[in-house]
Amino acid sequence: MSMNDTTSPEYLDLSNRINQEVQSMFSSYSVKPVSVMTTFSNVSGVVGVTSIASFNTTSLIPPVDVFNLLRAKIDNNSQLASTGVYVKDSSIAIDGTKPYNVVPLAMNINTPFNAALANRSSADYSALNSKYAGELKNILQSKYGPNVLLLDTTFSDSPPGVLSSTDVIFSSDTIVSNTELRSLIENATTFPEQTFGGSGLTVDVTTLSVAGNPSNYITQFITLRILNRNFTSDLTNISSDAYKNLTKDVWKGINDVLKPKHNNLQYILIKKFRPGSVLVDSTAAYANTAPDAKIALSELTSNIFLPGDSKLQLDPTASSVDGVTPTTTTTATTTAISTATTISKPSTASPTTAQSCNPQLQRCQSVPAWGIAIIILGIVGIPALILLSVLGAKGHLKLPKLTSYDFKPNQFKFGEGYDAVGTRYNYQGGP
Repeated sequence: MSMNDTTSPEYLDLSNRINQEVQSMFSSYSVKPVSVMTTFSNVSGVVGVTSIASFNTTSLIPPVDVFNLLRAKIDNNSQLASTGVYVKDSSIAIDGTKPYNVVPLAMNINTPFNAALANRSSADYSALNSKYAGELKNILQSKYGPNVLLLDTTFSDSPPGVLSSTDVIFSSDTIVSNTELRSLIENATTFPEQTFGGSGLTVDVTTLSVAGNPSNYITQFITLRILNRNFTSDLTNISSDAYKNLTKDVWKGINDVLKPKHNNLQYILIKKFRPGSVLVDSTAAYANTAPDAKIALSELTSNIFLPGDSKLQLDPTASSVDGVTPTTTTTATTTAISTATTISKPSTASPTTAQSCNPQLQRCQSVPAWGIAIIILGIVGIPALILLSVLGAKGHLKLPKLTSYDFKPNQFKFGEGYDAVGTRYNYQGGP
């Protein structure tokens, strides 16, 4: 669609539809516009819509009244009635003013991302937005009531889940505490399932950002291997009984170990299960400081079984905290090789005859026995000289070969990273 050509059929059609919606939104208002004109512009790569309504009156219509009339035309997916235009609610300005307060929220939802979730007109977007934003609105209204005016949510990829970015629009006279808002959302999340209110979705509350301020939790990534359970496909489905039951058992086991020792432990999040027999990826979130990874690992693996009735048997060697695994001892193996080597005096008749080489010494013996003894003495010290004296008397020398095996355990570093919240708003739909 060409938004630059004001004479194009597409431009005229869309502007006419918006004009009609703006005109009709004043139908219940005491003052009605005599004309509406809509134009489009490029605003940082997205479409800006400017509608000018002209009134045959000298009375000034309060901007908040116009905003309330307009938001009544905006559906839950931020579409302006039947225009096909999806508006960015927090970009609405009336006569250059914004008669509302905006608080941005962001949080990860534990569901796979697909490209359709970035398209407001898709069924996938509508379904997820209805569950998440619908529940978020219920939670916020339990505290702020009708002062919660609009929620404008976008979804983006944040492996292994979805990043939700929501502008919560409050009435202009609403005083909102960021700390209070954070507590309200966190307290609405049920553990160990991490269920977000009544939405049926699970979320990661440690990723919650309020007004651009991330959580202050210090997180540790914990991997445990459970030997007496077998991995099944049900453990990839967060709605299955197998997933829910094992989540509860592991959550309780970790909590019962760490919480008594670290009372600043705030949350334990079960992230996923993997094959082998069952590998559990989880996150422990602490207030202010976290224990040393080695200490936390030692505490978790000090017993063969996690606490609880399920008797989950751990494999300490395949468990880790922030990539730290149990210490593997470096082993040195000494192998004695018994090879008889004859050291003889060079023949005077054949002074140039090469002496036989000792494959263990990796050189030919071309010096007297006492010379060899001095060389070896310099290498292995006095005890070796005594040993050589005994062996030299018999004309034989046994030289042990030291073979050292330096076992270095594989270090697997698990980390989580989240991109800075940035949302690109596009108007979709239209002809």
